[in-house]
Amino acid sequence: MKIKLINNSNHKTLKIYLLLIFSVFMISFDTVIFKTASGYPMLSKEFILWYALALSLYFFYAIFWQIILKHIPLSVAYSIRCIVVVLGLIWSVIIFGEQITPWNVAGATFILVGVFLVTNKKSANESEAS
Repeated sequence: MKIKLINNSNHKTLKIYLLLIFSVFMISFDTVIFKTASGYPMLSKEFILWYALALSLYFFYAIFWQIILKHIPLSVAYSIRCIVVVLGLIWSVIIFGEQITPWNVAGATFILVGVFLVTNKKSANESEAS
């Protein structure tokens, strides 16, 4: 006897949200690739290779974004996309050794709180009731 824990609708929604999270990581890392390209002389072989990689990644991101928007409200998808700013801070420290300030941390915290408020069903239901 098989017990189905996730019905097809929930499974599809889960896949879309996982695609959204993957896309957020993809676009945040795309910025790392663009920054890496900027470390080479303009139109050098290395610059063109890094830039081509970044544009290729951006192309796939755009396709994934269209799939996501077909299934998730723009307000939710775009607010989750804002996590790119937080990931950008993380990548800047881990990959480029940049320093972050308390203001960066405060801003990232506000972004995460905002994403929570926009995507939280209870908050959305409360605002619809008013």
